[in-house]
Amino acid sequence: MDEALVLDAVRRPIGRGKPGGALSGLHPVELLAQTIAALLDRTGVDPRLVEDVGTGCVSQVGEQYGNVGRMTWLGAGLPEHVAAVTVERKCGSSQQAVHFAAGGIASGQYDRVVVAGVESMSRVPMGAGCIDDVGARLPALGLELAQRPHDPRRAAAGRARGACAPHRRSQCGQTHKFPSAVVIPTEMSGRHIADSDWNDRDLLTTEEAVARLLAARAGLAGRRGFRLPTEPEERK
Repeated sequence: MDEALVLDAVRRPIGRGKPGGALSGLHPVELLAQTIAALLDRTGVDPRLVEDVGTGCVSQVGEQYGNVGRMTWLGAGLPEHVAAVTVERKCGSSQQAVHFAAGGIASGQYDRVVVAGVESMSRVPMGAGCIDDVGARLPALGLELAQRPHDPRRAAAGRARGACAPHRRSQCGQTHKFPSAVVIPTEMSGRHIADSDWNDRDLLTTEEAVARLLAARAGLAGRRGFRLPTEPEERK
């Protein structure tokens, strides 16, 4: 069995997921195309030798419809013969794409794979993929975790502690300039528009702040007609 190795990784800054955000003027295809082009440039990998492109994307509608990973590869002017697929597994979509790529390499199906992810929530908002009245009867994305069967390891305090950890790491990285190696500045029409994550991430670096956010989501579920049980006996 072959060993799968990560050659390099880059990303774009994280912007506000609403109209008017720093990245909202960029089409998702262009946003991802810049990222993939930067990755290939950094690694020096010949794009003609890439055998597959796996992209994670949750809301595959509107501007993210029609295999956005394939559209991105072509939009970046990269070789047409390279195959591409877009996968959706909610918030783990890009991670799943990584697993698929690693599995394909380990099993000898191919040697070089580009894995990516894109989600422009300012242009394709959360819930954009709901299907008529069916979507109205389903929980909103982000409320699903709270509605899963009770797991003592993921009690409210544990969820808050785990949720604020990546924001703390991001804050630490920006303070000490760690992200400069992987965060690629973003441009639009030749103009520099972003080179770091939106600052409001700092507001979610405490467990208390995240706990308030979880409570707000529970309130949202209530307004939509979903009751989120909080005690173990209620979840039986």
